[in-house]
Formats: sequence, structure tokens, C-alpha cells
Amino acid sequence: MYRILSILALLCVVQLVHAQTGSDDLLDQVASIRSKEPDSALLLLDALSTDSLTSAQLGQYYDLRGESHWDAGNLDEAVLAFEQSHDVYAQEEEDSLAFEALYKIGACARYYGKYTLALEGYEKARAFAQEQDRPLLEGDAINAIGIIHYQNGDNLSALRFYLTALQIYEQQEAENNMAKMYNNLGIIYKVSQNYPKAIAYYRKTITIRLNLGQVESLIAPFYNLNELYHYTGDYTQALAISREAMQLATRFEDTFWQGGIHTMMINDYISLDQLDSAAIHLHAYREFAEGDA
Repeated sequence: MYRILSILALLCVVQLVHAQTGSDDLLDQVASIRSKEPDSALLLLDALSTDSLTSAQLGQYYDLRGESHWDAGNLDEAVLAFEQSHDVYAQEEEDSLAFEALYKIGACARYYGKYTLALEGYEKARAFAQEQDRPLLEGDAINAIGIIHYQNGDNLSALRFYLTALQIYEQQEAENNMAKMYNNLGIIYKVSQNYPKAIAYYRKTITIRLNLGQVESLIAPFYNLNELYHYTGDYTQALAISREAMQLATRFEDTFWQGGIHTMMINDYISLDQLDSAAIHLHAYREFAEGDA
């Protein structure tokens, strides 16, 4: 009974909000609650007449339906809604949004482990980007296809798609995208135990991130580099990487990052049999941990 009354109250609120503020505000309301309350978001959308929506609002309506079904665990309904969103945006020549709708089909299916469906979604997104001559979007779809192959354990196919995406990004001089691809290539070569190539690509990632001032994105490649030098037994170089990372974290006053780097340095000094230095960083790490508690 309480559930029924809650639904009725929600529908009354929908009608009142729609009457007073219009469709844009109602769609904004749905967007604000979708991730935490997908069922309520769907009720709000069900109560909204699509006949009253403009083309732009209709595309957003279907996109929100897709995302709400995604969050509610309704994969088939999410795919259908994203396809409808794509059709609306494509007709309005909103290429980026039309691409994004197809891309979300792949992302949603990937989230639920449906990799065959995910590949279909990403391939459709790639084909659409090619048709519209949008190389950066095409690169994003190709990268996503590579990730699916990587998750399926097909590293050779993943590498092929990553390199294809990288070629597009380099031709477009899209440095942020290039940094992501260098990182992905580092991962592939790392799991393939081609450590020299993995190190080279992680270094390229760090160089671009530094040039772009993306300090918050540096910890992962630094950590991966440190780990790789441990794999190769070059503990001195691993420590050098940790020190380089600590200098940057200190420079930018990133205390969260500093705490993580202390754990790297503990491992470095233990591997170098410098236990006194390891103890110093263990004490420093505990201070950071207690400060965050």
C-alpha cells in the first residue's frame, strides 16, 4: 500500500512540475535522480507525453530512458531506448549525440558482461562515425572495441585496435586521446611481458599528462612504471620513479597521492634491503592514513 501511495504521490508531483516549469525542468529532475532512483526516474518519464517534446527534448528523453533502464538492470530496454535516442539525434544531425547513443549501447552491454552485444554497439558507433567523417569519434569506438578484446583475453586483437585508434589520434594531434592510448598500449605490453615497450608507452603517457597539466591522471602510469621495474628487478630505477612521483605530488600539494607513493617507496626500499628508509616511509604513510581517518 505504501508503495502504491508513493507512486501516486510521485505522479502528482510530475503533473504539477510539468505544468509549472515545462519539459526541460522535468527532464532535469529525471537526470538528477536517475542513478540513485532509476525506477522513480522511469515513472517520471512514463508520465511525460512525448507528443509535447521538441526533437532535442525527445532525444534526451530516450537517452534518459536508456540510462535509467541501464541503472535498473534492464539491458534490453536500455538498448532499445538508446537506439531510439540515436535515431532522433541522427535525424536532427546531432552527430556527437547520435554517436554517443550507439556508444552507450556498447558500454551498457559491456557493463553487464555481454561482450558480443557490446561489440555490436561499438561497431555501429564506429560505422556511424565513419559515415559522418568524425575521426576522433571513430577512434573512441575503435579503442572501445580494443578494450572488449582485451577483456576477452585476446591481446593481439586488442593491440591491433589500439594501434589503429592511436594512428587516428596522432593524425588529429589529439594529445589527451593519445595519452589514453599510450596507457592502454602499456597495459597490453605489460600483460604480454614485453616490459621495455610497456615502459616506453607509460613514459609517453606521463610526458603528455605533464604537458597538459593533468596531474591527477599521473599516479596510474607512475605506479605501473614502478611495478614494471620491480618485474625486471631494477629496484634502483623503481625508486627513481617513486621519487619523481613524490616530487610532483609535493609540488602540487596532492596529499592523497603522496600517501600512495609512500607505499611504493616502502616496497622499493625493502627490495633494496634498505630497511631503515622503508621504516621512515612506513611511518609517513601511517601519518597520512591517520590524517584521512
